[in-house]
Amino acid sequence: MIRVAALVAGVAVLASGCGGGGTAGSAAEVAPADARAFVSLPAAPLDSVTRRALALTQDGRRLETLVDRAGWARLLHRRIDVAQLADRRLVAFARIEDTKALDRAGLAHAHARGWTIFAPTKDAVRAARTKRHLADTRWYAPAAKAAGSSGTTLVQPGWLALAAESGTAHRSSPGRGSDTPTADVPADAIAAAASQDGAALLRSPFAAGVQETLGLPLEQLTPLTPRGAVVYVRPGTPIPLVTLLAQDGSRAVARRVVRTLAPNAAPPDAQRVNELSLDHVGLGATDLYFGPAGRTLVFSDDPQVSLHGQRATPPGVPSATSSWLYVDASRARASLRLLTALHAASATAPMQKALAGLESLAEYTTHDHGVATSTVVVSEP
Repeated sequence: MIRVAALVAGVAVLASGCGGGGTAGSAAEVAPADARAFVSLPAAPLDSVTRRALALTQDGRRLETLVDRAGWARLLHRRIDVAQLADRRLVAFARIEDTKALDRAGLAHAHARGWTIFAPTKDAVRAARTKRHLADTRWYAPAAKAAGSSGTTLVQPGWLALAAESGTAHRSSPGRGSDTPTADVPADAIAAAASQDGAALLRSPFAAGVQETLGLPLEQLTPLTPRGAVVYVRPGTPIPLVTLLAQDGSRAVARRVVRTLAPNAAPPDAQRVNELSLDHVGLGATDLYFGPAGRTLVFSDDPQVSLHGQRATPPGVPSATSSWLYVDASRARASLRLLTALHAASATAPMQKALAGLESLAEYTTHDHGVATSTVVVSEP
């Protein structure tokens, strides 16, 4: 009887030393519930093109910073999980039996529910051992589902999920919305963007970049966009050509906008441009063409503007989104070099830096069952 009692006591001690509750199915069942962030790292480090995608993603720099700070945890050369504790220290979790590599690296470690917890200090390991775990929180499960299990991922309270791999970065959070078919743009477009909120599109970083680089006041065109809109840029000489397609835009409003932009310009004259009946206003170095095509208002400085001809969905953009952006970086750089030759170096420098070394850039937002996901995809030659 004494032996049985001693055996039961021994098992109890072992269970308490392992955190109780048997073997945990995931590191989230061991990590503390008050973690500020939880990162899953694959064996391979972040490559340069994936870092470029993260740099263009909201909150992407935070994930990069945590990945770099957790460099000490990579000595296992396998997927590991890292929690940022409430006091911002980092603690790692892995399912391993042999801890000799941790000892050689001078890392403190302890076992809990079949997992090894390790960190640079014993205090950090102790702080990570709590009774309430990350998997017990209400936010963790939906965030982890959105992040997925591939590549480098981050989840944090609120909730927010990031996932990055092979030049692609996804950022997900709770959000309502619907996606509509992606608009086709001319096959030779060097850049294009669209949104269900046309006014927001014309205030976006994309529009600001076009405005700064080409000197076209896109932000002043918001009265033209009561609903969704598409903006695309085609090659042109001496400067690229910009076209705005505004759903339910008005010719009368367009005339008022043009008078505001160029109060001394001559009244518009009617012109037939390809299949379109448009107003034409000469502004010296630039001509404007605008008018309705069904429910779409066309507003452009392209003398050959057309809604027909060879058109395509931008590469890398899904068939349905609520907003998207695409840049053919190689051809855009060629146009930027031409603008630089025309003494626009100060205006083109930020855009050239952003596109340096890239072949293409795509960004889009989609929705699924109350989750909004923004995706950035970059490719290198």
